[in-house]
Amino acid sequence: MDTIPNGGGCDSVMTITVTINTADTSVTDNAPTLTANATGAVFQWLNCDNNFAIIIGETNQTFTATTNGSYAVEVTENGCTDTSACFTIIGTGIDANNFGDRFKLYPNPSNGELSIELGAIYRSVKATVRNELMQEISTESYKSTDKITLQIEGEPGVYFIELETSNGKMTTLKVIKE
Repeated sequence: MDTIPNGGGCDSVMTITVTINTADTSVTDNAPTLTANATGAVFQWLNCDNNFAIIIGETNQTFTATTNGSYAVEVTENGCTDTSACFTIIGTGIDANNFGDRFKLYPNPSNGELSIELGAIYRSVKATVRNELMQEISTESYKSTDKITLQIEGEPGVYFIELETSNGKMTTLKVIKE
């Protein structure tokens, strides 16, 4: 309430009602899929790594990242528009295992030492270890082998091992180092 005095001695009393509308910008992170929790809203997904650039065509409540990066959603609800926090997605594009059913990676999680049974002998195999930012940590080449033992150097965290054989088989494996 507010009182406005006037020169004639009669004061005016006003009641002011303020309505604050909000938009629900919470997001459920099931990487690589992000889901905005607002209902009945309008959505626009954004690329945080590119100065919050609009991702063309991504206007659904759910967004599935196809590349590693940081993403947010702009939510328009109740006459308000607001942007969520950014969510970092890593490990997209990890290939399905095309080495067959005898392929094994163990232990995972590990202390950094891993064994990979390829299921067959390959003339040459290249193993590249990358950190969660997809930066190369190490690369090793192996000749005439069906088993690789490698050591992940570095702090505990998420790592990716890219395997490539001389006959074109390729896969990427996600590994947790404790």
